[in-house]
Formats: sequence, C-alpha cells, structure tokens
Amino acid sequence: MKKRIVIYIMLLSGLAVAAPIRDVFPESEIKRFRSLTDFQLDAGTGQGQVLYWDGSNNKWIPSETPPASDEIVFWDNGDSAIKFLTVGAGLTISGTEITSSLFTHAILSTGHTDATTGTVARGDLVIGQGASSTWTRKALGASATILRSDGTDATWTATTSITTLGTLTDLTVAGDLTVDTDTLHVDSTGHKVGIGTTSPDKSLEIRNSSPVIRLRDTGATANATTAFIEFGGTDAGVWNRTGYIGDGQSGNTDIILQAEDSDLILGDSSGFNILTLSGGDATFTGSINIGASGKINFRDTDISIGSTLTDGILDITADFSIDMFFDNADVGAEVDGQSLNINRRAVEGDDYISLYVDKDKKGLIGFSGDNDL
Repeated sequence: MKKRIVIYIMLLSGLAVAAPIRDVFPESEIKRFRSLTDFQLDAGTGQGQVLYWDGSNNKWIPSETPPASDEIVFWDNGDSAIKFLTVGAGLTISGTEITSSLFTHAILSTGHTDATTGTVARGDLVIGQGASSTWTRKALGASATILRSDGTDATWTATTSITTLGTLTDLTVAGDLTVDTDTLHVDSTGHKVGIGTTSPDKSLEIRNSSPVIRLRDTGATANATTAFIEFGGTDAGVWNRTGYIGDGQSGNTDIILQAEDSDLILGDSSGFNILTLSGGDATFTGSINIGASGKINFRDTDISIGSTLTDGILDITADFSIDMFFDNADVGAEVDGQSLNINRRAVEGDDYISLYVDKDKKGLIGFSGDNDL
C-alpha cells in the first residue's frame, strides 16, 4: 500500500480561508479552498489525532502521543497506527536527501557496524576485517599480487610467497619460470633451460661445482636396463635416429657408442677425425702406440703395411728398401742374444726361422731343421 503525507497550510481570517492549499499525493493533485464550506473541519474525538485526506473525505486518525517538534508523521500499515520519525535523532534531512546514522544490524548471523570510508575505486573490495568485525574497504592490491588468507585476515601477497597449492591438473606459465632463484630457470624468450643458472647459454645448461647427469633404469637388476641417449633429427616430419650411447639392450651391462646412419668419428685437440670407423674399417690419422704390457693380436686376417694390398698374410710395400728394426731393450746393446724368430705354428720353438745378431754385428740365420746359414 502506498503511504501518503498530507500537509495543510491554512491562514484564517475570521471564518474564511485566504490562502491556497496543496494536497501532496502520488498523483500530484492540487486542491484550492475558498471557504469553510469547501473544506469541512470536524472536531477530533481525542488529543493527538492527525487529520488526513482519504481521497474523498477528511478523517482523523488517533496517535499514541501528540506529535512533537521536528517530527514527521507517518502511517505504519503493519501496526495500523500513527507513528513519528524525529528529525535530528538519527535522521538528517537536507534538501531532497534523507540520511540515517550508523547502527549495528545482523548479517550472516554476525553483528557488525558498517564503517567503510573513502571513495570507492575500481577494484576495491569490502571485507570483514579486524577483531572488531567491521566492514572495511580493501583497496586494490599492487600488480601481480594475490589476495591470500593468513588464517586471520585477507592480505595482498606477492606471488613468490605462495608455499602450498592444491592439486593442479594443468599449469600454464606465460613468460619465464624460476624455481628457488637458480635451481631451475626456463628462459621463455631464448627457449632454454638452466639448472644452477638463470642465464643458460644452450638449450640445456647445468652449472654446478660437480654436475652429474644420471640415467637410472627402474629395473630390478643391473643387466635389465636399456638406458641410453639418442641423437637424431626430423626427416619429413618423422623422427630419425642417427646414433646413440648407452646400454642399448637388456641382458648385459655393455655401454655402446654407435653411429647408425654414417661413420663414427673420434677426435682430440689436434682434430676431430683422428679415428674414423666406417663400414667396419678403422682409419687413424696419427700413430698407434702400444704400452709395455700391451699386445696386438690379428687372427685369420691379412696385414698390409705401406699399401692396401692383401696379397699375403703380411704385405709390406715400399718404394726402395724395407728397414725392420728390432730392439731388445731388456738385453742391451753389448749382450748377445738379440734375435727375431718367425714361427710357423703358434707354439714357440716348433718350426721356425731365426734371425740372430750378436754384439760384434755378426749374424746368423737359423732354421729349426739345423740347416743354418
């Protein structure tokens, strides 16, 4: 039901009404009265009654107490009685604005007072803050901060202070990623990963006083592993492996270094191709030195020195003469017994030719059949 406030202003001179009266209704009707015959005033039945216009007639409504100074009279339809609203006691009227003082009231079963002050700005929040449980304006936090609960209040916190997160099904990071300063760093611009450094120079750089890369198979036994590092490229959009190093097959503990598409080349500070393995053959660009306890064993194959011919088991080719030096370092230059034995069979002393040189530079060619020269 709509409430109406009717205000009558009357200037009486004798029995006549000299001034117009405005009856304020929602429909903004205006009534003018020229005499008492136009507006009949009946005496009320008790003290403190209020006169109002019901649209057709004027009526008196009893109130609990007479209105006092600076009070606004209104009809409370719920209580079916006249009540008063005092101006100045929690109510301020200024021009067309009516404001009320702050009072406590219940919200979400919690008593509080509204104490938000200041101008509301874009991004502001109004939150319950402090031990007094008042609504407080929370200004927008700085860039890249998050609103975080500390168990008591809500605070703006830098993202680097997050220590615990729930389960993340997917995580997308835009820009660089840094874990614990330099434990792990991802350079999003250079597409590089650094471990122990925030400025990786290559696709993967590990910087440490003793960096170690470990490939550890989860197999129960050492010879059940197949851990290796692959090398290769992309051929028509398909992965093409050119070689690998590691434990290439289960059942053994061998470490294999294999080039699968071309040659295997080993080098040192003098060059990159000191040893080339190609088609099963080994080619050296330097010298081969065998230690005092080392051996070179050839079995069921031809040996070529000075050429690539294999006309015999041993093929020695030279432009002029062939010099063969035999130095029995253990015997010494002044001691007899320097000799070169050529055995026909594997057992020493069984069918041989012996070339002997003594200290006086005299020699002897001996045969196992005693036909010496």
